[in-house]
Amino acid sequence: MIEQNINQTSANSIAKEESEKNQKINFIIVLRQKLNNLITIHVKNIFNKFRSNKKIFFPVSIVLGLLLLTIVVGLMFGIKDNSTQTIETPLPTFIASPTPQATQQINATTAIENELKTLKLKIKEFDVEQNKIKPPEINFKISF
Repeated sequence: MIEQNINQTSANSIAKEESEKNQKINFIIVLRQKLNNLITIHVKNIFNKFRSNKKIFFPVSIVLGLLLLTIVVGLMFGIKDNSTQTIETPLPTFIASPTPQATQQINATTAIENELKTLKLKIKEFDVEQNKIKPPEINFKISF
């Protein structure tokens, strides 16, 4: 007897859940149909207004038609290169350079001193007054 009550309550709860699901599904279906009707009505109205204005409709439709035609022709007759060409690049060759000969090692301080000496010589030789450079002579004796 207790088992029958449990079976009946579970069957009732399952039936309620299924009826709720069916109601939700029916509501969604009705809502979709109404939205589709509204959208199609608005789209048709907009398209009819657009078609009725001939000054805009014809140029726009011609431009869109030419654009569509260009795309279709481009896809049909476009460049079709099915062959893949591989360019063989030469491998780099190893060139063995001769080993440098051992040289006398110079201290860093002596190297810097040598560079300073050469710079001092260059500074002494530099002509600061630029006596060698002379402006061109101008002839002021002009006769017409």
